Amino acid sequence: MNHSHLAEGLLKYYGMDPEKDVLTVPLVESATRLQAVQGGALTGTMLDLNFALQAGKMGLRLLVDAGDVTQQLMGGLGTSDQRIKEKPDQVLRFRGYVKALRYVTDPKNRDATINIMVSDLQFTPEDAARVYETNVRRWLPEGAPPEDLVKKEIEAAKAETKRPDIEVPPDDQRPGRPPQAGPCH
Repeated sequence: MNHSHLAEGLLKYYGMDPEKDVLTVPLVESATRLQAVQGGALTGTMLDLNFALQAGKMGLRLLVDAGDVTQQLMGGLGTSDQRIKEKPDQVLRFRGYVKALRYVTDPKNRDATINIMVSDLQFTPEDAARVYETNVRRWLPEGAPPEDLVKKEIEAAKAETKRPDIEVPPDDQRPGRPPQAGPCH
């Protein structure tokens, strides 16, 4: 899901027609979009969280947190069956990501996670706490989205690519199930 599709969903949620009520300007980077709003070239934009924090410090206002209105997949990791067969060690290393998600979503690790964000990512303590609190409710400890959300994203991809005929076998929609590349225990 990209920013333009997310913006379209938010506009519709608030009763606006994305085709008639707004003019969309394609700009890829959040930094560029923020500069355009700050300079008056745009009146509003979608921003990644760290840029939304910067915008707030510049006196701009957050109108809506997309995560409060809609559930969207904003990232993920996929690979081919061939890659899994050829390089199972890479798949097994991915388990570290899942362990990290379990760690950061455990409430007893809140302060340690925020401290890591401050030391390693150079967030201020206030920004790190805000990023953590904003996102912890969205991070999924097992690293996999709910099945209904996966199906929704598949249907959106079919519509976007104008290929409603593509069938995605249920076995390829396995949220939360690690790829089979040998022992994944």
